[in-house]
Amino acid sequence: MNKKGEIVKKVVLDEDIVRIKSLFEKLHKKYGDKAVELIKQLEQEEFVPLSIFSSKTSPLESLCYYMHKEKNHNLSDIGELLGRSQKTIWQAVNDAKKKNTSFNVNTIDERYNIPVSLFSDRTFSILENLCIYLRDNFHLKYSEIAFLLNKNQRTIWTCCNRAKKKAATQFKKQSKMK
Repeated sequence: MNKKGEIVKKVVLDEDIVRIKSLFEKLHKKYGDKAVELIKQLEQEEFVPLSIFSSKTSPLESLCYYMHKEKNHNLSDIGELLGRSQKTIWQAVNDAKKKNTSFNVNTIDERYNIPVSLFSDRTFSILENLCIYLRDNFHLKYSEIAFLLNKNQRTIWTCCNRAKKKAATQFKKQSKMK
């Protein structure tokens, strides 16, 4: 067997590849031909590890600083991704620098990766978006979210409660417009 054949055999037998193939088959059954389109969108989506939000900086500062220093995005790109002005992003990065922000990020071990596009919805704060995302997608309890974010459980409950109220208000406004 030639080298190329050996490499192909190793890849085909790799357990990660087998899992990916299985997941792709499930997606294809569930979404049909749109599965390929969904995967392409996911490839373009940018994710950040949840652990960056457990620092003592604000969630916006943590997110902006991580994207600027670790992902090497310029301030205007971050602003565009988050739906915020370049000046706001600069201020957040600068404030994080003053607080000597450092991240203990192990991206290989990270179970919870958060899509950056989640934070472009300005209806909710960064923390509200994050808490609701973790509750809805990973079915985590308030106490589990609090532990992961290094925050008080009551803070997490308050964020989720505020987000629910905001969503209900927004829904009422949309219903009245129809």
